[in-house]
Amino acid sequence: MPYISIATNLDNVPHDKLLQEKGFRGFPTLAFMDAAGNVIGQPYDRTLAAFSSSRDALMAIGEVRRKSDAGDMNAAVELLFLEYTLGTIDAEALQIGVGELADHASREQLARAKQIGLDGDIYDLYLISLEDDESYATVKMLAMLDAGQMPTPGSRACIGFWSALGEHAREKGDAELLRRVVRGMRADMASDNSSMQQADGYEEIAVGIDKRDALVARQDAGEKKLEAQILLIEANIDAVNFTAFRGRLAAAMAVATDEEKTELQQAGVDLEVKEIMDSYESGGDRDETHLRLMALLVTNDPAPSGDLLGMLGLPIYYYSRSVTDPAVLDKHAATLTARYGADSQAAKLAEILKDAAEKLRSTK
Repeated sequence: MPYISIATNLDNVPHDKLLQEKGFRGFPTLAFMDAAGNVIGQPYDRTLAAFSSSRDALMAIGEVRRKSDAGDMNAAVELLFLEYTLGTIDAEALQIGVGELADHASREQLARAKQIGLDGDIYDLYLISLEDDESYATVKMLAMLDAGQMPTPGSRACIGFWSALGEHAREKGDAELLRRVVRGMRADMASDNSSMQQADGYEEIAVGIDKRDALVARQDAGEKKLEAQILLIEANIDAVNFTAFRGRLAAAMAVATDEEKTELQQAGVDLEVKEIMDSYESGGDRDETHLRLMALLVTNDPAPSGDLLGMLGLPIYYYSRSVTDPAVLDKHAATLTARYGADSQAAKLAEILKDAAEKLRSTK
């Protein structure tokens, strides 16, 4: 029977601590449990395909175990794959087990075990790239790419592999590698809308890098008044941070056309928003973040671009909880709506502010 548990962090909600009690991590978590609540299977990946594979494994494992117990060595090998699919053994245990039974394994089973091991290695490297040594992990993954050691299409290892290489290529300004990443993502993750959007973004960055490099070559050859064009491209592809942008802005403005000046001013505001959010997400001063964001949103000219507003919900929510005067919140909400329009992403931020103002009034 399907059962959905939603963590609420509210008092007296049945099974609200189920995630922690069962040792699960992150959302969403999919698992199979028996009537007593014992976990009997958990997909190795948070995808519908992995969940379906786990369901099929549960349906098949009883008969395969019976054959294995009766001495069928090929069934013993297949049992290892079913146990891995259900999460009762990890990739290393699978490989050891298949290795010990290699004389009884089919060529297809040996290849599957090798690929599962490779996927595990790639995913571990992806985690290292996020938390520890990005250069070590990407060097290893680049070597795998060149050697044709590729992750299983659509797997979490695949997503991590292409994402890590894409970010590495973006940071290094490597348009050729970005295009390899785009081709790989479109071949391996065509059904994942988020990955396709990421691939489109990488392709735009690759085009921008080519344009920037061509302008820099012209500048190096002695051509003047290109700094504004170069800086705009770098801002648009996130190849320059706010501090560096600000340091180069005066030189760019000195040679910019009126249109480029307007674009540079907008780019500077948007980079500042991104810098603020990077600081916020890495544990920076929350109160300072809230005040800087609100100042940019309601008083700065130009205002931040509308496509950045989707990332601001959480800090605006906490800002609204720190204000004690509902009139201030109402004023900011009205300003946001007037600046961006009633049908914009800003309208959602305005609703957060108005909701907080209403709660303040109800408690007085």
